[in-house]
Amino acid sequence: MEQTTFQQLIQQLKQLLLIYRALFTLADEKKAAIIANDIEAINMITMKESKALKPVPELENGIRALLTKLQRELGFRPKLKMMLSEMVQLIIDPNQKQELSELQSDLAQVADRLKGANEHNQQLIQLSLDYVHFSLDVICGPPEDEVTYKRPSPGNDTQRRTGLYDTRA
Repeated sequence: MEQTTFQQLIQQLKQLLLIYRALFTLADEKKAAIIANDIEAINMITMKESKALKPVPELENGIRALLTKLQRELGFRPKLKMMLSEMVQLIIDPNQKQELSELQSDLAQVADRLKGANEHNQQLIQLSLDYVHFSLDVICGPPEDEVTYKRPSPGNDTQRRTGLYDTRA
């Protein structure tokens, strides 16, 4: 038995939802690895994310093609960048309308949660980098201190501080 265009669309949207949920789980794992400063785990999770993201462009293209085909089947002139919420409005069958609406809602919710988790992870990484830079400044001095030779200029006998932490005190 051959699937209808609507069934194919639902199947591909469910696959996309599964990928988004897996990415959200990986984002949580990455957060824990960032907090633990486990670079190896962060690298492993990033590789898993890349692998999980690989089929997404093909899935999105397939979904776009199915949306266009479904619009034609319903007797509408195809709109190239149709949103799922717009497609829900075009569907007449109440069961199909509800199923597509729920999937659209689930996808939007998971995508928002995933976006929030990724933004939080980026903030954690930035804080970690800021801490590393601060630590290096304390230990080694500010980055504008050159290690290379500079010709001493007359009249500039002021002693420069090499770091934020004064070990002489």
